[in-house]
Amino acid sequence: MPEATLDDLYFYLGCSKCGQKGDAEKEHCTHALKLLLRLLYKITFKFKAVDATGTRKFTIFTREVETLFNLTSDQMP
Repeated sequence: MPEATLDDLYFYLGCSKCGQKGDAEKEHCTHALKLLLRLLYKITFKFKAVDATGTRKFTIFTREVETLFNLTSDQMP
């Protein structure tokens, strides 16, 4: 895996219930089409891992990204 930097992260506002992208203007979850409890910052990180057997693409989400960088999503720029 290449060295991960904060520049490689994708931030978005997500539903506090299901984690899917939320619509702040319409105040509903675009996934469940229900009223949002609240919007939270969510993060995704896409990367490729390479070893002797080949290359695999991975996507990790908020909880794993926070662990990898040892920061909470509120602490990230």
